[in-house]
Amino acid sequence: MSFASKYFQFDSVKSSDMELYIVKIDSGFFSTEVSGGQSFISDKIPYKDVAFRYGTELQTLRFSITCSPLDKYWTDDFKFNIFNWLNGREPKEFKTSDFMGKLCYCICTNTLEIYTAGNDQGYITLEFESITPYWLSNRQIIIKDLTDLTVPYTFDINCKSNVQHPKYGNIYIPEKVEIQLIGTSTSFTLTNLSDMGRVTQFTELSAGETITMYPNTLRLESSTGLNRLSNFNKNWFRLTLGKNILKINEKCIIAITTMYPLYM
Repeated sequence: MSFASKYFQFDSVKSSDMELYIVKIDSGFFSTEVSGGQSFISDKIPYKDVAFRYGTELQTLRFSITCSPLDKYWTDDFKFNIFNWLNGREPKEFKTSDFMGKLCYCICTNTLEIYTAGNDQGYITLEFESITPYWLSNRQIIIKDLTDLTVPYTFDINCKSNVQHPKYGNIYIPEKVEIQLIGTSTSFTLTNLSDMGRVTQFTELSAGETITMYPNTLRLESSTGLNRLSNFNKNWFRLTLGKNILKINEKCIIAITTMYPLYM
């Protein structure tokens, strides 16, 4: 894999600040990794040519880049700093300057070997594995301040993902939704008119309470410290791929955090 730009970021550190740049060793065209692979989850059935298929699974996104300090030498201090930067055990954010609107969280997986001509000038190939089978958009927080709401409020969210959910198909489940009740409101209703009118609702809350939903992990938090599952209709908020028309009935401040999966 390669990128058109010679710059990238890893763990929020710019490669140019580390004096390391993406280089192209071969001439001609180069490939760009869009997604991980995909395969069936299946079982063989005796005396049947066609296996029983009950799903698909995606392989994690993997890519490699070739880097060089260009005219700089691979001194001991330079190697120490580069390997200290790249060789962590926890996934870190990776971005390329080709398109700063996408990222992944990955680790460097290969043996770190420097190729030189014997004079401490040369290049290194880095192989990365992401925790996801696809790229991710930058995190976005959509905030609506409905403190002065007097009639139901409708607004749009464009779900800019082209990756199907493994269980629900053309559905994206946001990272977090935070709702702060305003005034005397003790209930909250959020309707996605683009998802067959799916209603996410809380009732019998406290005035001024803040509810934080984590739909991906099915977790709820309340500013009161109380368990609010019994006050919840169990319809976790979600978006359909593309345009979503949402309606809110009560005074509140709502913040929806998204990070869309992308094939690109």
